[in-house]
Amino acid sequence: MAEMNLPEGWKLRIIRAKRKTLSISVTEKGVIVAKAPMRLPVDEILRFVNAKKGWIEKQAERIERTRERVETEGALSQEEIETLARMAKKVLPERVARFAEILGVSYGRITIRNQ
Repeated sequence: MAEMNLPEGWKLRIIRAKRKTLSISVTEKGVIVAKAPMRLPVDEILRFVNAKKGWIEKQAERIERTRERVETEGALSQEEIETLARMAKKVLPERVARFAEILGVSYGRITIRNQ
């Protein structure tokens, strides 16, 4: 069986599903999620994840930088979030309309959410 060298404190979660492709993602909580076809051997999944080690490390660094920024700068206040949402509601419809016209496409409703 192939070995796995994950960044310190990280875990690998394999999700099997009716799919033809293998994909990986990295969560904010330090979990590498590998979505794999039902019958794909674990060795192949581990080889794929190992081959993507550089990408995984970049994602881990990006997440760590985000965590550090939130710790030093603090999270956005509710007032800041509301201000940014108001600004987005003013700017985005104009920009979407402009680019939709340029691209010759139509679009539905524009919604700003606090995810």
